[in-house]
Amino acid sequence: MVKNTNATLEDREAKLHTLRNKLEQGEQSAIANYSYESLI
Repeated sequence: MVKNTNATLEDREAKLHTLRNKLEQGEQSAIANYSYESLI
């Protein structure tokens, strides 16, 4: 069970990292066209 929890935590952290990067890019570019589906 620990492996599942670690994998889930790693997946969540990776998604949060991607989201943070996309948000930062959006702030710098003013206009961004990202879809929620492409982040998942």
